[in-house]
Amino acid sequence: MKQAGKLYLERFLRPQLAEVDPRLTDPRISTLDRARIAAGALDQSADDPQVLYQLLHVIRLASAANDFSDFARFFAMAQELRFVPRLSLYLSHVDPRIQDEAVWFYSNMTSRSSASCDALQECVVISKIIDCFAATEDLDVRIGCTLAVLNFAGNSEERATFVMESSFPRQFIGMLKRQRTAFLARREVREVCWAMGNLFQEKLDKLCMPDRKALVDFIVFCLSAQNDPVVRSKLGVMLLIIMHSILERDPELRTYAISVLDFPAFLGMLDAKTEELRRFAVQLVGTFALGDDEDTKRLVSAGVLEKLMGMMRSEVSSTIACYLPWALSNFAAGPIAQRQILVQNGIVKGLTDLLGKCADSSVVGEIDFLVANLLQAESKQLIQRMVEDGMLDLAERLLKIERNLDPMSIIALLDGIKEMAAMCDETTKKLTVEKCMDRIRELSAHPERGIRVAADNLLDALLR
Repeated sequence: MKQAGKLYLERFLRPQLAEVDPRLTDPRISTLDRARIAAGALDQSADDPQVLYQLLHVIRLASAANDFSDFARFFAMAQELRFVPRLSLYLSHVDPRIQDEAVWFYSNMTSRSSASCDALQECVVISKIIDCFAATEDLDVRIGCTLAVLNFAGNSEERATFVMESSFPRQFIGMLKRQRTAFLARREVREVCWAMGNLFQEKLDKLCMPDRKALVDFIVFCLSAQNDPVVRSKLGVMLLIIMHSILERDPELRTYAISVLDFPAFLGMLDAKTEELRRFAVQLVGTFALGDDEDTKRLVSAGVLEKLMGMMRSEVSSTIACYLPWALSNFAAGPIAQRQILVQNGIVKGLTDLLGKCADSSVVGEIDFLVANLLQAESKQLIQRMVEDGMLDLAERLLKIERNLDPMSIIALLDGIKEMAAMCDETTKKLTVEKCMDRIRELSAHPERGIRVAADNLLDALLR
């Protein structure tokens, strides 16, 4: 929401406004009453752009009321004086300052209530705002138009569909291509990106592939500016969340994102001082690792895997500790070469250390899945190396931890140990029986049928 500077109103607009109506500069007059007076003077001032701009500024200031009751009073007056249709006349004005005041009035309106969005819909104003966006190159006007349209889209499913089926998404993405540097420098960039993310995450299928790629290009461009304090703050988190959401559902777009990613800048985010930024960067790595073998090879060659291993050995919060094994598990689910890299880099010891630092149930569940993927080794030598590194001790600890989670993680762990038993030598199998048999027998009587079946299958494999 864009609020006018009260100081600006008093210092610079006071002389001209006083000539229109002295009450507009009277400090005893409320903001709401000033807007009513300004509305009455609009028609007489149509031929004077400077005065018209000042009057619209007064109205827009009133529309930015922070208090709900204040806005309710303003909205009642706006309906009475037909502000919504009247101000739409100024969206096509030749003076961008006048356009700016009008679009920010609508941005304030659409950010407040369904009733104010209803008023815009009844007067077919959103289409006029989209036309205004297309016709101007003024970035202030475009940002105001963008927020008005995105706020409107966020009000309901029907309105989101209307916006996505209009020309706005393509025009907006075109702006991100042409004016991204200037846009990134604007203070409204966080608000715009948040609203953009909410819409495009839900309606990604409405964008054609070139526009999806252009959206990814913009996010990569922003993330590359990691030394920018704006990007290091909430904006970086928002962009990572948006990227994760859109890539999770689109394999082709995921491959494209990896091909254009600025890896040095992205690796820097994994070292960010802000924990929230590091957490969502790790989450995005895990999303990238959902890709095909070529995608994950690029991540490995860029040093991403090594960076995650380093994070696992350091002190991390329980939240990051949960995402680390999830991301690494996606790597381990790839070709055997990636499991070999993980084992060679000490994944077993790293997981043992991580479990010692954080035994939160969500972390344990993700470690279960990672261990299960690691044990799909397809190589006796790799199994033996993991056993030498302490895999049996790690499996024993995981089996003994009581957890109130989806049973799928413990089933995955039991299946992983079964795969290991099928590949290992007799000595290792005997050690597995010694360390894990009692707990496996307990799990074979578990009330959850899936766990019972997995435990029985493991017993059969160990006692054969």
